[in-house]
Amino acid sequence: ATIIVSILVDRTGKVVSASVQDYTGGTEGRAKLEELALKAARSARFSANPAGPINQKGTITINFKLKYSQDYSDSKYRASD
Repeated sequence: ATIIVSILVDRTGKVVSASVQDYTGGTEGRAKLEELALKAARSARFSANPAGPINQKGTITINFKLKYSQDYSDSKYRASD
């Protein structure tokens, strides 16, 4: 699955807003993958620029590869980033 996350970054380089812009992939596990993508985007840090705009917009593309699990007692699929 590929998820594009829209972000807003402040002058300190901190992501202050994140939302899913686009999702490409299967429907199984979509909500969990979107949750993981947003968590990753919110934890991203960028270079500070005190003289820059108050906020800057951008996107982060996150690709997930699903691996088949041989352990049926767990889930059928596991997400790895």
